[in-house]
Amino acid sequence: MNDSASPLSRALLQANALSVTLGGKPVLRDIALTLAPGEILTFIGPNGSGKTTLLRALLGQIRFSGSVLWFDRPLDQWKLRDLARQVAYMPQTPSCDPGDTVIDVLRLGRTPHQGFLGMDTDADEAVITEIANSLELDQLLEREMDTLSGGQRQRVFLGRCLAQSPQALLLDEPATFLDLRHQVELYRLLRRLAAERH
Repeated sequence: MNDSASPLSRALLQANALSVTLGGKPVLRDIALTLAPGEILTFIGPNGSGKTTLLRALLGQIRFSGSVLWFDRPLDQWKLRDLARQVAYMPQTPSCDPGDTVIDVLRLGRTPHQGFLGMDTDADEAVITEIANSLELDQLLEREMDTLSGGQRQRVFLGRCLAQSPQALLLDEPATFLDLRHQVELYRLLRRLAAERH
């Protein structure tokens, strides 16, 4: 499903003839897609149909044939850190280290933007504060992740992605564990981000 939130311009992502074979079995064959700024693209299909495999291929996490370009540059020409400044990925089952607090996880999203010493700047803290407020996490910042509900944890991991200040988000079943109210709010937030930040 394509939900265009702004006029098409230079593509963020272009994939052509993308195919993946796992264990000798074809999983994806000749996929072609384009993602433009401000556009929301949704993959719909049953479990095991290759949705996660496609997302991982688009990030170069698994081998594929065909071509993938981010911002008109072939995927194999991107350094991992540089791509992480532009594209954030939330896997289906994100994780964190034992003892991590909400603020710890959100700060991890700023890692691609930090220098060698990894010190937080005022700009980093401003981004984290804005994300925490928009996702209703501001009262949970000092809580350890293993004390949160599934829905709260999912919002924190989404916040980690948003803290990267990416140009594109790849989210694998982001509404998992969210109650209906937070599902609706999540999709409203994504639509607003698409419209406001392209």
